[in-house]
Amino acid sequence: MESGTGNLENVVPREVPETVSVAGEVVLAEAIRTDSEIDGHGFGAVPGLSAQGNKIMSKFSFKTFTSFLLALTFLALTVSGVMLFLSPPGRVAHWTNWTLLGLGKEEWGSLHILMALVFLIGSLFHLLKFNWKVFLHYLKTKSKGFQHQKELVASVCLFMLVLGGTLLQVPPFISVIALHEEIKGSWEEQSEAPPVPHMERMSMTEVASGLDLTEEQVTRELSSIGVEGVDGDRMLAEVADDAGRSPQEIYRLLQRVGSGTDSPGSGRGMGRRTLAEIAAESGVSVENAIESISEIGIQVEATDRLREIASRANMSPHELIELIKKEKE
Repeated sequence: MESGTGNLENVVPREVPETVSVAGEVVLAEAIRTDSEIDGHGFGAVPGLSAQGNKIMSKFSFKTFTSFLLALTFLALTVSGVMLFLSPPGRVAHWTNWTLLGLGKEEWGSLHILMALVFLIGSLFHLLKFNWKVFLHYLKTKSKGFQHQKELVASVCLFMLVLGGTLLQVPPFISVIALHEEIKGSWEEQSEAPPVPHMERMSMTEVASGLDLTEEQVTRELSSIGVEGVDGDRMLAEVADDAGRSPQEIYRLLQRVGSGTDSPGSGRGMGRRTLAEIAAESGVSVENAIESISEIGIQVEATDRLREIASRANMSPHELIELIKKEKE
């Protein structure tokens, strides 16, 4: 009997509560038995595996493995969530190649999504495989029926409070979101925004056109930083990546060439010209140019600069000029 008792103590990792019902004892006993099997005592020999390999597998605890995995993924979710909370808006992050702890906004976002997926799968596996019977015991027993009603109601109420407060944007939940927006705004104040939203996605031909540069001028400037043979269809972000710089730095490099003189056609950046100047060069009256832009819901004046109008219309200067030229046709 003493020998049997010693073996039982080694198998049972926890004590059964004294106040639990008879039905509850059956459920917990079954859960304990299942836990001991899962922890390496009930797998049996694995076909095709050596005796040493089976010995190692018999000592491998999948329950402990899952617990460690959940702890690590939870830590990764916490860190990536904080990084995303502190990150600037996408247009600023992409324009300046923003990084924090060596990772950019897209990398932190990808990490957060994948870790969330691993955490979800691991949590479901941990609940359904290892703790399902114990979880059901928390809810009901054969003798007493549904259990822990107060705890369940309290948890549901707290969940609904956070969900409702967030969706309705009421304090203190909205304060957290407001802090996030304030942090994002501070990045925009510190960094120079792109002339056009998401300008890093524009082709080099469009960038050169906006700065009123020739293909030769662009090629020469890019060659000075070691970038050769750039195709005009490539995006500014791709060229910047090849050069190991941010799109903002490449644009500034080209901008210095395109803003050195006021002579039309080869110096002053096209984005800096007024609507009246662009209309005159395109052979369109100012009135018709204003009317064509107003048709897309943007109210402008003849003295407004092309870059400002393009930013408000969420277009590139090149696309805006094409829109104005349609009036001539």
